[in-house]
Amino acid sequence: MNGIQAIVAVDEGKSVQYFDHEDNVWLSFDKDTGFKVGCLLGEPNQHGRIVKFRIKPSFVYINGVKVPAPLQDK
Repeated sequence: MNGIQAIVAVDEGKSVQYFDHEDNVWLSFDKDTGFKVGCLLGEPNQHGRIVKFRIKPSFVYINGVKVPAPLQDK
């Protein structure tokens, strides 16, 4: 997902995350997250990396085991 798709997903009420390469973790993304427009358009950031975005995965528990939730159609 690119940055524009991430912004649209936030507008639709979805939980979006971006990958922090320095700490190797996914962090929450919203409209107040301080990205330059170029990074949202797929240009490399100041460290030469392209920012990755994703919809935050959801999980369900089946017999006490955490598994990814099935994808839902609109």
